[in-house]
Amino acid sequence: MLLQLRISSALRRREAGQALGLPSPMYVGPIALSRRVLVLHAFRSAQQTRFAISLRRPGSIMSWSTIESDPVALSRRVLVPHAFRSAQQTRFAIPLRQPGSIMSWSTIESDPVAPSRRVLVLHAFRSAQQTRFPIPLRRPGSIMSWCTIESDPGVFTELIQQMQVKGVQVEELYSLDLDSLNNLRPVYGLIFLFKWRPGEKDDRVVIKDPNPNLFFASQVINNACATQAILSILMNCPDIDIGPELSKLKEFTRNFPPELKGLAINNSEAIRTAHNSFARPEPFVPEEQKNATKDDDVYHFISYLPVDGVLYELDGLKEGPISLGQCPGGPGDMDWLQMVQPVIQERIERYSRSEIRFNLLAVIKNRRELYTAEVKELQKKRERILQQIAALQAERLVDNGNYEALNESLSETNASIEAATEKILMEEEKFKKWRTENIRRKHNYIPFLFNFLKLLAEKKQLKPLIEKAKHKSSNSR
Repeated sequence: MLLQLRISSALRRREAGQALGLPSPMYVGPIALSRRVLVLHAFRSAQQTRFAISLRRPGSIMSWSTIESDPVALSRRVLVPHAFRSAQQTRFAIPLRQPGSIMSWSTIESDPVAPSRRVLVLHAFRSAQQTRFPIPLRRPGSIMSWCTIESDPGVFTELIQQMQVKGVQVEELYSLDLDSLNNLRPVYGLIFLFKWRPGEKDDRVVIKDPNPNLFFASQVINNACATQAILSILMNCPDIDIGPELSKLKEFTRNFPPELKGLAINNSEAIRTAHNSFARPEPFVPEEQKNATKDDDVYHFISYLPVDGVLYELDGLKEGPISLGQCPGGPGDMDWLQMVQPVIQERIERYSRSEIRFNLLAVIKNRRELYTAEVKELQKKRERILQQIAALQAERLVDNGNYEALNESLSETNASIEAATEKILMEEEKFKKWRTENIRRKHNYIPFLFNFLKLLAEKKQLKPLIEKAKHKSSNSR
């Protein structure tokens, strides 16, 4: 009865509104009520759809529209809260179905007038003809997307630092010989980049039983395999200080299956922001996601690391981790590195000899911190030697054989301190180089190039250069 009274009242208000030239609210019947999703609209004119919102203006109506609640519609629903402030009839020409507006908040001023004009606009809609959902994850500018990043130790090291992980860096390996691996100890894990081939058979047994001590997440995100390979190592090494964000994620997803862990990574704003900080500026953004074809080269990252005495291969595209055998020791030991060496070598040999596009990266302890701690220990050792030499001198036992041995030990210690200090300087120079390269990777050169071409055109130099390039290209064929 109450529902019928409200509907009758709405009909009377609609008739009165039509007499005043105001937009009428939508009819809300019993069927619509059972399917409704509350969509708050604030609009002034039925003809002008640019949302000239001003709540203080008489005639603005707040109505509720309905959409169907079928599974397809619900899967495509997007809640978009907006906070608007209207000043001098500002028109917000924002397409509500534009992918870039998803889960975003517009900025408002915090003066006393603004809150009175603020409107939260909740949108949930379904498009049957031209739907843009699900959103292409490869769109660099779209929210919730993941960009492709370069397989580079400087990129991965900064990415780890942005996730608030401490005491870790990434180094590139150019050889699988044990001497190279030994020089990098402790090695927390290895990340292997290879060309992914669809349909490739793998008869190895996949562990599907959950292991509370092993963090394994399925890859449910495009372009995020590099970050996920890094996380597979960071989350499984208790010796690493992974910071508050990753610690919360690890604890929150402890009992999750691999699929939900992958979704949790996708929903982590801290991880996604760190990953997307390396997005390259794109002058043109495709409207639709381009799927890889058989002629495209697709690359994939996987991780190798020891956990609780077992050597694992963690591949987010598989249903679970793969055990490579029992492996005593931990990241600081050579045992697991000796075991993983032939595994990676065998994987490389599966490809033709002409295929050289592989990359092997090691997640290791921060070298600068390691060498700094080494210098401090050597300095303490030197102080002890100096005290012993001073004691012998006080007792006038300089002709003693111990005195010569202490002097020799002092010389060796001083040489070790100099060598370690030199390594620290080299690490600082390397990190400085990485920072410079990453700044260049992230910098947007498009405005410069645009203005440069514009200046060339103004000086009548652009067209001759284009013709010269065309002529040179035709001659080289």
